[in-house]
Amino acid sequence: RDNPNEHLIRSRLCTELVVFHIFTQPAAAVMTQLPIMYESAKLTGDMESATLARWNCCAFVFWSGAESLLNVSKHLSMCIKEALKHKQTTMLYCAMAYLNTCLYLSGETDAESDTKSFDELNEIGKSTKANLLLWQCHICKICEYFFMRDYLAVISLCEANPCPRPKRILHGWRTFFEGVACLSLARDTKQSKWRCTGEKAVWEMSRWAEMSPWNFESRYRLLQAELYYLDGDMASAEEAYNASVLSAQKHNYVNDEAIACELYGIHLVERKSTEKGVSQLLSALGKYKEWGATKKAKELQLFIETIHVAGHNSTYGKRP
Repeated sequence: RDNPNEHLIRSRLCTELVVFHIFTQPAAAVMTQLPIMYESAKLTGDMESATLARWNCCAFVFWSGAESLLNVSKHLSMCIKEALKHKQTTMLYCAMAYLNTCLYLSGETDAESDTKSFDELNEIGKSTKANLLLWQCHICKICEYFFMRDYLAVISLCEANPCPRPKRILHGWRTFFEGVACLSLARDTKQSKWRCTGEKAVWEMSRWAEMSPWNFESRYRLLQAELYYLDGDMASAEEAYNASVLSAQKHNYVNDEAIACELYGIHLVERKSTEKGVSQLLSALGKYKEWGATKKAKELQLFIETIHVAGHNSTYGKRP
């Protein structure tokens, strides 16, 4: 680590190394590598790569659920200050996109950072042709819609920004978000177009899970469960839901575990297995609170209370 050439190579290949580590190592191991890249870039005086490394670290912590959203927000605020100091505008605005989503899901505000809205960030991205910024705004906004179960908004954004071929790690998350949204709408509307997109998402996620089971298996198994549910294969659906929860637990993805428990719980409630479903929803509630997604947790709490009042006829996030 004291070899200057190693520091130089590590700083110049920051993004490539992040992708390599994600595909070859569990999230916990990746977390140990990101600060090393940041320090290497600083030691070589390459502040562009250092800011990129710091932002990569913030983004990975967010998607992996390795820390609470409150802590991620603090990391992002520091990243914003460093980007401002060193005039790294792309990373500055990308960090703002993530901070917007952290604050939205947590229900918090940030008085320190003069964060721009998604509309402002998109305008900046378009005017400067900053494709990385536009992509980060896109995936962060989809993330917000997904967690609040606005599935039509998820699909609308995906259709407006087609992704013909997965090229980035975050395409795995987009595939997951779009797949769950489409399979849910396929159940509600019986429209074949949603099924086709959902089936494609299951196939694509299977490839991601094959390459990196540590970081994608839980989402793949959850998509499988949703497809089995759509097909009426309840035994296979329950097996896949349970497998998704266990995989998220095994690989320490608290946000993935929350999603898996939530969708499993909704599946059970809709099938009139109310007591077992509420148990899963309460597990999801606990995990969302652990992650710091307070706004999401409040919404889920209201749904659970509605179940107790109205029984299994309650609906959650249904869209016409």
